[in-house]
Parts: sequence; structure tokens; C-alpha cells
Amino acid sequence: MGNDIAFIIRILGVLVTVTFGIYGLSHRTKSGELTQKGRLISIGVIIGGLISLASLVADQANALASSQKRADEYRSLLTTAQANVYSTSNALCRSRWLSNGTG
Repeated sequence: MGNDIAFIIRILGVLVTVTFGIYGLSHRTKSGELTQKGRLISIGVIIGGLISLASLVADQANALASSQKRADEYRSLLTTAQANVYSTSNALCRSRWLSNGTG
């Protein structure tokens, strides 16, 4: 739940960055070039957006690695449990076979 809230906050951060970027792009001269203020806002928006996206990617990579680790632990536990069940089953079959006097 906490990760979902952090993800939503980061998405909102990206949206705010884009909004300010659009506002910054409105600072143009009559010839259509960006003013100094507009260029500064644009650079800030690009850097902020890249940082936000990098943060999202890093969090998703960490979540994927964590879930992969848990899946590997589960598979290991399942394999151990299956091996124990089969060895117990084989031991029971062997003891029945020996108790019947056929072994």
C-alpha cells in the first residue's frame, strides 16, 4: 500500500513538472524564441522530469528484484516439501513391501 502511494506521488510530480514546463515554454519573444527565463524553466523541467522518471524506474526495479527473490524462496521451499513427501511415500511403500514378506 505504501509503495502505491509513493508511486502515485511520483506520477503527480511528473505531471506537475510537465505543467510547469508548458508554462515555461510560454515565455517566448515576439520572434518565437524562448526568453532567458523560459530556457531556464525548460532546463529545470527536463532535469526534474528525468529525475522523477529515474526514481520510478529504480523503485520498479527494486520491487521486481524483491518479488523475484520471494518467488525463488517459495520455489525452493516447494521443492524441499515435495522431496520430503516423495521420500516419505517411498519409505512407506518399502516398509509395506517388506512387511508383506516379499522383500
